[in-house]
Amino acid sequence: TDMKLWLPISLLIIAAILDVGVTNFGKSNLPVTPPVATDLSVPEIGAQANLLLQPEVSAVPVGSEASFSVTVDTGSFRTFGVEGYFDYDPAVLTILSIEPGNLFDRPEVLLTSIDPTIGRISYAVGSRTSAQGKGIAFTIRSKIKSLPQNGELVLSFNQQKSHVSLEASDQSKRFSQEETLVVFEEKPITILAQE
Repeated sequence: TDMKLWLPISLLIIAAILDVGVTNFGKSNLPVTPPVATDLSVPEIGAQANLLLQPEVSAVPVGSEASFSVTVDTGSFRTFGVEGYFDYDPAVLTILSIEPGNLFDRPEVLLTSIDPTIGRISYAVGSRTSAQGKGIAFTIRSKIKSLPQNGELVLSFNQQKSHVSLEASDQSKRFSQEETLVVFEEKPITILAQE
């Protein structure tokens, strides 16, 4: 007899679930918190410039002067300023001077800072009239004091800080730092032991 009651009761329970439960299945009376909107978008790259740090000669002996040019290629964009931040080994190099190059017709030096204690250079040059294409933004003159450890670069960009300020070729839009991709290239210099 228990079995006979079990079947009708089970059918009633199933019918009740189907009648009420299907429309409310998975729902609760608890308040639902909407999902938090998260902006995962990446800023759109609107412009690109190339920065090249290159020694003027490929090899120099210890005790000699060596110059490094910072060349900018803006392609079809125009630039009105170049900020270069560099790290160097003060045991290997002494920075003698930094001079604007031929990129701008009338360059204005906006920042010059050389810290020989930690080996850091901060230099910015710009112009009221923008330039387009390829040219030397500035040249760093140095003196080689000793051989570098492990053949490392004796002078290198701080890529987090260095920047080229760009605008459209028709000067209709200036691109923010987030909208500008800077491609860095560094050429090494070979330092020869004194003879």
